[in-house]
Amino acid sequence: DRRFNYNFYPKDEATHLSENKPRQEFVRIYPNPATNRVRIETSESSKVDVYNMSGQKVYTSPDSSCELEMNVSEWNPGIYLIRLKSTTKVYSKKLLVK
Repeated sequence: DRRFNYNFYPKDEATHLSENKPRQEFVRIYPNPATNRVRIETSESSKVDVYNMSGQKVYTSPDSSCELEMNVSEWNPGIYLIRLKSTTKVYSKKLLVK
């Protein structure tokens, strides 16, 4: 099981000492590389768009969510860009489909 955890801290909270822990934000995309299904987990409800390397949108999530599972079994092998947009942030991550 290959899981990649991306932890993001707001700049002001990551650079200053405080008694409160910074709110941990994360994006998990696994398995990566993928052949059949990909699971995406985020700390904030996010809308997901996926683009191929030609810039064509190949997938849009039906609604915003913190968890999403995509079937990529019929996608062409290659690298895809996953764009996650929450109410406050936008993340871009790469996905390899075999």
